[in-house]
Amino acid sequence: MRNTYNKSYGSQSGRGKITGPRVQNLLKSAVDLHQRGALAQALEIYNCVLASEPKNFEALHLSGLIAYQTKNYPLGVKLMRQALGVNPKSVACLVNLGLAEHATADYEGAIGRYNCALKLQPQFAAAYYNRGNVYKDLGLWDQSVCDYQNAIEIKPDYWEALLNLAVVLESNKYWIPSLQILNRVLQINPHCIKAYNNRGNIHKGLERWRDALADYETCIKLDQSYVDAYINKANLLKDLAYFEQANEVYKMALTLEPQNPRALWNQSLQSLLRGDFSEGWKNYEARWSPDNAGKLNPYLSKLPDIANIKQWRGEQDVSDKRLLIYAEQGLGDSIQFARFVPDLARVCAFVYVAVQPSLVKLFENSKLFIDLSQTVKVLSLAESLVDCDFACPLMSLGLALSLNNSDLFRPDPYFTFEPGKSIRVLESSHKSHTPRVGLVWRGSHFHANDKYRSIALETFKSCLAPVAEFISLQKDITNEELELLSQEKNVKDGNPLIDDFLDTAVLCTALDLIICVDTSVAHLAAAMGKEVWLLIPVSPDWRWMIGRDDSPWYTNLRLYRQSEIGDWSSVLGRVNRDLISKFS
Repeated sequence: MRNTYNKSYGSQSGRGKITGPRVQNLLKSAVDLHQRGALAQALEIYNCVLASEPKNFEALHLSGLIAYQTKNYPLGVKLMRQALGVNPKSVACLVNLGLAEHATADYEGAIGRYNCALKLQPQFAAAYYNRGNVYKDLGLWDQSVCDYQNAIEIKPDYWEALLNLAVVLESNKYWIPSLQILNRVLQINPHCIKAYNNRGNIHKGLERWRDALADYETCIKLDQSYVDAYINKANLLKDLAYFEQANEVYKMALTLEPQNPRALWNQSLQSLLRGDFSEGWKNYEARWSPDNAGKLNPYLSKLPDIANIKQWRGEQDVSDKRLLIYAEQGLGDSIQFARFVPDLARVCAFVYVAVQPSLVKLFENSKLFIDLSQTVKVLSLAESLVDCDFACPLMSLGLALSLNNSDLFRPDPYFTFEPGKSIRVLESSHKSHTPRVGLVWRGSHFHANDKYRSIALETFKSCLAPVAEFISLQKDITNEELELLSQEKNVKDGNPLIDDFLDTAVLCTALDLIICVDTSVAHLAAAMGKEVWLLIPVSPDWRWMIGRDDSPWYTNLRLYRQSEIGDWSSVLGRVNRDLISKFS
């Protein structure tokens, strides 16, 4: 939300020299049309003035403003720069040019314009607001907060600045201050749909589910065409495991905007969750839209050259081509979809598999890739790209290979490794005939759903039964967790034996069972054919589907599902009982 200025043209600072009464009358007429929204007619008059007076400041400025308003941002920048050449001290033109430069991603230029405007008019609230928007887009939170606060101090009812200040605070998890500011926005502007939508997001973050739902529904009531509110409402319903209701709301969003990338992406997860793979893989491609890619694909910004390679999604014949398959999401995703590399090796001349650096050694030492070494090469995403004919992201192989039936998922073990030193160390301290069980209770805190998929060790250890020797496979273990583990006589810390993923894999070969939350270790152990008990939240990741305790992806994987959001106690109780039953 940005402010433009076409109402201050009567001030001397915003007007060039008028050369005659006819030009003056034309400009007056054009400004009137401009203010009433008749942009095409206004532009025609501005162009008429410029035909006779090419350096007419007001015509240059306002025709540039129309270019900005009609999203022809480069032309807007060009015309308003010309206008400033005529009158470099026009505050209105400086601010409007800043908007246009911001829109063309010239952030430095935009900040410079707002700085000049504030030197000329230090109490110009909108200049602070617009500069705050630039800082917000750059992720310079402190500067953006300062500018919004300055704008609000000058103009206390500046609800647009309040709204964006709340957005910045929300982005930094300052839920309560953001909530208070949004309440203030709604006091000033009770019909601000974005405030209701954003307040719903905060209520969701605070786990005030009913309040969140009420805000989304109010937003929709005020504007039935506001797609974001439908998507956010559907996401909330999905997170609360109301899957069918969520799907209906996603459909409403797509009725309004059939190609909305956020709606398509989220509905694709619902489709995959329900086992509708054909529809799911197709809409899963929406993750590549500019609105989604930055958030969903953390490696994309590091691989700009991939965009220059012709993309493959199964349409072209690649029998004599070199294909680059590349990781784009998490470590577990790469392990899960590595199973399809043999299928690619049969249809391509050569396959390059670019994965996260921490997985290269694991992949290179697996029998799968050793056996395919004549036609497949593992690369690191940190390396320079190789010369190839086509590229395809790992997570698009479902679409490219038409994996529309779970029978095609190749669930048999596909990662095997030679025993190593960790096995020998483990064997030397092992009590004969005692089952060994690996443990992982939390994933990376960077994961969007980590709050709901990970379990505090204090809670997790309630599942441990005195029928086995437990080996912690948890990485980045904290001192507090080490202290808790030391209190358990039948638990060992496996970290000293683990330097990388290959060490984890080798260690897994010596275990009888792995109990873990939804992390990359679960994929690794299951891909090796080990028995895995996977603990998942009430609204799981799409690949674990719904209404089943097994998985078409892994033969020996068993799912332990939450029945209510946040309730791990009943899940851990079942695990404890099943451990006793299995090993007693």
